[in-house]
Amino acid sequence: MNSSRNLNENLEAAKNLIEEAKRQGACLAVLPENFAVFNAGMMLDAGHVEASDEPIIRRFLSQQAEHHKLFLVAGTLPVVAAEVPNTTGTGTG
Repeated sequence: MNSSRNLNENLEAAKNLIEEAKRQGACLAVLPENFAVFNAGMMLDAGHVEASDEPIIRRFLSQQAEHHKLFLVAGTLPVVAAEVPNTTGTGTG
């Protein structure tokens, strides 16, 4: 799989490969690292979406696994962590 700068194209390519794997009898499909978002500049934006209540990539993976009745292993997914309060230096001296 060669990922492009277009998320939808990447998901469509992944979908086609997952379908082909299932046709060949796979019960496990492994997608490459950064299969959905290869462009470094898009990682942060995609990470915010994936951390939201409407994740695109995680929902896609879940739907594909359920539809094809197989396990999916996906490379790194961009997810922005929630802000954590900085508590360093707040103790007494």
